[in-house]
Amino acid sequence: MQKIGSKTKTIIIIIISLIIIIGYIIPISMSRLAKNVSYNNRGKVIKLYQIYLNTLSFTKKDEALYNLANLILPYIDTYDILMWGKGGGGFPATKENVETAIGYYEEILSKYKNSKYHNQAYKKILDIYTGLGELDKVYELLDMGKMSSNKELVYISDLYRAFYYFADGEYDNGLDIVNNYLDKGREDIELYYLKGHIYFALEDYEKAKEVYELADKSSVLDREKGNLFGNLKIKDRSLWMKDIIKYKGDLKIRGKATYDGKPIPFAQIYLRDISEAGTYSSNGMHFVAITDINGNFETVGFKEGTYEIGIGISKFLAYDMVYLDDSKRNLELYEDTIYDFHFVSPMEMVIPKGEYILKDEEFTITWEEVEGAEYYTINATSFDNPLKMEGSSAGFSIPSKNGEYHIKENRAILSLEVLNSALGGIFYEGEDMTINPQAILGVFFPGNNVPVSINAYDKNRTLISSSLPLISSYDNGTIIKVRNRELTEGENLILQKKYEEAVDYYEAQIDNDENNLEALTYLSKLYTKGWKKDTVDPDKAEKYSFRLYDLTKDKNILESLCKSIAMKDKEKFIKIGNRVFDLIPDEDLNEGLIWEKGRYYLLKGDFNKGQEYYEMIGESYVNSYIIYIDIFNREFDKALNRLEDDNMKFYYMGKKNLNSGIEGLKELDEKSKEWKDFKDFLSKVITNEISKEHFYKIYKSINETNINLILKEIGVENHWIK
Repeated sequence: MQKIGSKTKTIIIIIISLIIIIGYIIPISMSRLAKNVSYNNRGKVIKLYQIYLNTLSFTKKDEALYNLANLILPYIDTYDILMWGKGGGGFPATKENVETAIGYYEEILSKYKNSKYHNQAYKKILDIYTGLGELDKVYELLDMGKMSSNKELVYISDLYRAFYYFADGEYDNGLDIVNNYLDKGREDIELYYLKGHIYFALEDYEKAKEVYELADKSSVLDREKGNLFGNLKIKDRSLWMKDIIKYKGDLKIRGKATYDGKPIPFAQIYLRDISEAGTYSSNGMHFVAITDINGNFETVGFKEGTYEIGIGISKFLAYDMVYLDDSKRNLELYEDTIYDFHFVSPMEMVIPKGEYILKDEEFTITWEEVEGAEYYTINATSFDNPLKMEGSSAGFSIPSKNGEYHIKENRAILSLEVLNSALGGIFYEGEDMTINPQAILGVFFPGNNVPVSINAYDKNRTLISSSLPLISSYDNGTIIKVRNRELTEGENLILQKKYEEAVDYYEAQIDNDENNLEALTYLSKLYTKGWKKDTVDPDKAEKYSFRLYDLTKDKNILESLCKSIAMKDKEKFIKIGNRVFDLIPDEDLNEGLIWEKGRYYLLKGDFNKGQEYYEMIGESYVNSYIIYIDIFNREFDKALNRLEDDNMKFYYMGKKNLNSGIEGLKELDEKSKEWKDFKDFLSKVITNEISKEHFYKIYKSINETNINLILKEIGVENHWIK
């Protein structure tokens, strides 16, 4: 037998050593190292596990796959939509994270059937598909678990089947499964929460509270549990029960949640008392119903009241959805009510797409035509840190070149001159209320990056589509990168928030040339908006704004001037209004100036004329004034007819109380002291000369039932009472 040479032996030893190091030692070391990295350094941990998986490792790949998936997607969060706002949960995961995590869990299920992570991966992937409402995949997994010889897989399959029974209203079937496992000594928090949910849906609040207390205690100890059954929150449900019991009644809300006409299963429905500053609980968001597999829901019973309704969907669905907001800001519950939630796929921006480098003063934008659209709006987003598109952000409509905000066609020409004179994109920060630079420069200032999107509305001013989904990376949308010129010396001072230096610079320019367009533009803005607290100067604003308007005929300048005059400065506003509305005829007023002209007449005491202009606007922010003026004029039937119109919307006031109160006023003698005091109060509300103290004085002094009904709604509308 031929001997192996020493060099060959050395090579073999090296190869074996490398195999041991690469196959065993490195993977184990990487795993231990990854486990010891701080939770806050999640990105580092993920990279370590990815390195681990890319080595020629022979061990612990199942553990690496599971931990990596769990790090990328620790739980499925909700995207909550309420009448007064919307937003996602705290964990910054993306749609791609979901797909990646699913891939890792599926690899464990297919390749590592004997792994201790197999059952956990099965449960995690059920969570994801439940949250996403992918029923075909859910039922396929349930059948796989049910037929398994693995008892833990059978249990998990049964647990989720019990949850689906609960969501579909088959409470007895769900309880049978839950109680069967509890009777056998299984005490998982999922069982307790699910049992609590079933008793809650059955409106047996005492039993629900008892079970929730057990579940809440367990959840504090079980740090591994995130949201359950897809995305149901598990914290403080028992505490919340102490609040909701006060609202128990017989009135129910039924409805459906759909996406492109298809049902959204397992969405959470919320209901909050709007009179309690938007909520009746400090314990977070808690569902009052769950949509079934057909997207239908029915809440527990509530007492009469004015509420805010909302929906919570899996956060990752929101990347592909537009919510069709009906612009209602409260839900009056005085009888069983139908309320639906509709979502659609985003419409498409046609030109431009992605990043668009703008080197000209004008550009054209086109978009997909939407069936049923009466008009479209173009929207821009402004940032606290504009150049990096970071920090707080706000969206607002922007006008076309000819000043239109409601655009009938599916295209528009935009002008930088018009865009930068329009209102919008204003932030204030810090105790001294320092304004953001783009509020002065205009959002489309040279060098800025501005995301733009399109909304489509029907004839009732209801949103029917948008190019911007609920959650979107701005990199995936259309961004206008303004590169038409360099900033001037004065503009750079503004961009650096050196506002006092900018004011001095431009006032020096005016001393040399009283018609210097740039100086007039920015001095007008600086003095109308103010660059920090107490820097608005009505006299200088008036001087520079009218001089600028004489040169440009830009109506936005005078609109901004009118808006800068405080409500309490009545005489100053009327003086400026006389000049503004002598210059611009009604047919040339934009919506902002129509509002200001309505305010102008109200402050002059001509309520009927002011009401005419508010009626032209047709938006909910003027509706309360319109009704107040009808009541003031004792035109009660006119007011009652308005209340029947679905487009007559209020932010907080309830139509039922208004309707009852106004109907009752018909019998009240107009010579009575109560009526005279109430009419005097209404006149001060209409002219914004009322305070919380004045309100309470009359609210406590008038005992007439119908006036009190109306006063209560006015108090709620103005946040004077809850």
